[in-house]
Amino acid sequence: MAQPATQWLLYEVPGSITRTKITPPRPSTISRPDLVQRLDAGAGARLTLIIAPAGWGKSSVLAEWASRSSVDVAWLCCDEADNNPTRFLRALVTAVDRVRPGVGGDLFAMLRSSQPLPADQLLAALAEAIAENPEPLTIVLDDFHLVEHPELLSSLEDLVATAPANLRVMVASRASPQWSLARWRAYGDVTEVGTAELAFTEAEIAAMIGNDRVDGEAIRELRERSEGWVAGIRLAVLWLQRSGNAEDLGTCFQGTHRDIADYLAEEVFNRLSDDVRRFLLDTSVLDQFSALLADAVTGLTGAAAVVEQLEAQGLFLLPMDHERRWYRYHGIFREFLRGRLREEAPDREIDLHRRAAAWYRDHGDAVAAADYLLRIGDAGAAAALVDEIAERLLLQQGETHTLIRLVEQMPREAIRPWPALQRFFAWGLVLTGRLDEAETLARSFEADVATGDPALANTRRSEIAGIRSRIAAYRGDHEETIAQATRALALVDDALDWFRADAYLSLGFAYRSLGKIEQAAEVFARASQLGWRCNIPHAACWGSRYQALTYVSQGRLQDATILIEEEIERARSGGLDRTPAFAALLIGRGELRYERNDLVGARRDLGQAHALAQQVGDAKILMNVYVALALLDAAEGRADEARASARRAINVFNGPMERATEAWLALKRGDLPAVRRWVEWYRANEGDTPSLARGETEQVMFGRALLATGQTVEATRFLSELLRQAEDTGRWGRAIVIRMILAVQADAGGDDAAGFAHLRAVLDLAVREHYVRTVLDEGPDLLRLLRRAARHDDVAARRQYAATLLAAGDAQAAPARAPGAEALIEPLTDRQMEILRLMVDGQSNREIAEALYVAEGTVKAHLHQIYGKLMVRNRAEAIRAARELRVLT
Repeated sequence: MAQPATQWLLYEVPGSITRTKITPPRPSTISRPDLVQRLDAGAGARLTLIIAPAGWGKSSVLAEWASRSSVDVAWLCCDEADNNPTRFLRALVTAVDRVRPGVGGDLFAMLRSSQPLPADQLLAALAEAIAENPEPLTIVLDDFHLVEHPELLSSLEDLVATAPANLRVMVASRASPQWSLARWRAYGDVTEVGTAELAFTEAEIAAMIGNDRVDGEAIRELRERSEGWVAGIRLAVLWLQRSGNAEDLGTCFQGTHRDIADYLAEEVFNRLSDDVRRFLLDTSVLDQFSALLADAVTGLTGAAAVVEQLEAQGLFLLPMDHERRWYRYHGIFREFLRGRLREEAPDREIDLHRRAAAWYRDHGDAVAAADYLLRIGDAGAAAALVDEIAERLLLQQGETHTLIRLVEQMPREAIRPWPALQRFFAWGLVLTGRLDEAETLARSFEADVATGDPALANTRRSEIAGIRSRIAAYRGDHEETIAQATRALALVDDALDWFRADAYLSLGFAYRSLGKIEQAAEVFARASQLGWRCNIPHAACWGSRYQALTYVSQGRLQDATILIEEEIERARSGGLDRTPAFAALLIGRGELRYERNDLVGARRDLGQAHALAQQVGDAKILMNVYVALALLDAAEGRADEARASARRAINVFNGPMERATEAWLALKRGDLPAVRRWVEWYRANEGDTPSLARGETEQVMFGRALLATGQTVEATRFLSELLRQAEDTGRWGRAIVIRMILAVQADAGGDDAAGFAHLRAVLDLAVREHYVRTVLDEGPDLLRLLRRAARHDDVAARRQYAATLLAAGDAQAAPARAPGAEALIEPLTDRQMEILRLMVDGQSNREIAEALYVAEGTVKAHLHQIYGKLMVRNRAEAIRAARELRVLT
């Protein structure tokens, strides 16, 4: 089996992903080979269900099977906290990465994003990563009944339904998940184990008790009364060890299982020493505990020795790791202990929770500490703790749902003294799409301002405006985004430099969408300048990147290149080249190098950005990297890799722009059904009104896709309107692309004049900034038209630039075709090849005519056509071009 990966982290604090959560427990001392064989026999099914009430030995059977299995087993022990999707998904990816090192790669970065990743997207990405290694893998979800989150349950059902052939999922639960089991059963895709199979046999009961202690009749009676319930049998065995009365062994089972457990637990509990009873009661408040935690909560110093004694006596203490550092009580026994604690010392229960919270706080797990405080209703102390970590939870760890879950348990009065916590909570609501709730919270903030400290009033109003600006941005209301961001900037205190920088970035996005390109460039520059001046790497680097992108939209490639190069040098000299924000500058340079057709340099920059994004977990950077890599892969002829990169971008963000990139790649490889599906999706979700404010990439792709799917009239109207908007707002970089698409369309319709006119405008725009890839990526139809148009162009600069582009296109196509006449987009005829060969040999027109027995005028006519196909003006240029292109080899 695979060795554990080195990149996933283990923490001694259980609030994080502990080793015990993703490690199978120790198998029971009572082996169950028949059940193990049954689980092995079901390996061909996509899903194995082990469904039974508490105490039927589900985990023990799975643990024994896992210890004997030859396949990789990713184990996840679920708990109630896993109803936080981010926590569950992080734990699941960690479990898989532990046995398949490297699978977690991008997924860890996605999970650390400040914007929550939908569970279905991440699970789909996980399935794709698992499928890349054909070796079998089993995911075990133990205690699955504790997971009740609807999104998780639905997404996990989809994972099972679409699992790759090498993936098997095994679920142990007290209740059957509400999935489409009937259909899977019909196809034989489910292996099921229930109480009938899990029930202990008489032989297994005898092995547990010891054959020499009770006779066969007592064992049969115990088997009949207990119905093979494993936990009940263990309780009976414990009772036997304490009482020594084997005759009453069978009669002790009466009433419900819970009553039996309470009765036996009480019988055992009352026979223990006072110190041990005190230890059990005190530690019953803990979900799980180590000796150090137990010492802190109980006030003792010898918890390790007590734990060892309890484990030796079999007092419902379950080790959670092989090192025996962390333990938990059997659920029924813990319920009994907590009930006794409430009866005997209710005030002490509160103190014990406070001690547990203090221990977790001191060990760096403020989330667990807050949980314990909230259990005793101390929302004020919990709010103070969460306020300290709110920014980290939201922006660094991607634990948006955790932040929301904690704050939602607090009354409004508890978070009132913590404005930062309120603000991050509101932002969390926005990020999770709960915009109406965030708006309501913003209104409540406004009411608080009226009664709060006047000295802080403007700061609070500025924060409220910032939240409203973010809400407007998510709703696509660019005018409102600008209005609120402007208000936030007018009110904000100079001390909140990070806030001002963020507002400038928001303004830039809105201005850009509305076509206010100059204003967008200006505010992006302000954000960058503020970032550099106040040591805010995010604003410094992202402001510069978006300023450069705005230049690109304006067709100012050289200005964008100079800006990015200067900022990269500035970041390196200031020690910011190891921050996550530095990747934004690397992506910018990679994109510009790609446009210049420096594919090697582009891949180097994007590779460095990708490594940094994975290391720091910035999903926004990761998405940008994958979009750029998809285009680069396609340019290098790596269609499969390009498709995979686009899919990874969608797995990270799944927005219209990422989907448009995937559709563009589908069009380039001729997958028209995929393009049609995208057109239908885009029309249904975004409409079909031409507007660059809806996203330049998406809108141009929609027009392009309409043409590809035969909707010529609508496409021409759509693209013509986009062209008008682009030129009216100075988006000359986008205008180049639209004109090339219209040029090819005009040519296909037989309108040479319109096609040539569009191309001349393209060359006038492109020649100044040396565009290359934008032209080449349009493909052979555009290059063929460009070759024909250039022959008739009387402007030397355009003709020379066209020749440069065509040479780059020929160089790109050269590896895919043999040298010679095929190197020309319009090949020479056999007669023209003969004439060209004689011309290269130095023969005159008359000599060529005599050699071929044709008129000299015929030779001149052929030469005119040869010059046109070779894109030359005279005999000397034709000879040189023939040699460079190896036409005659």
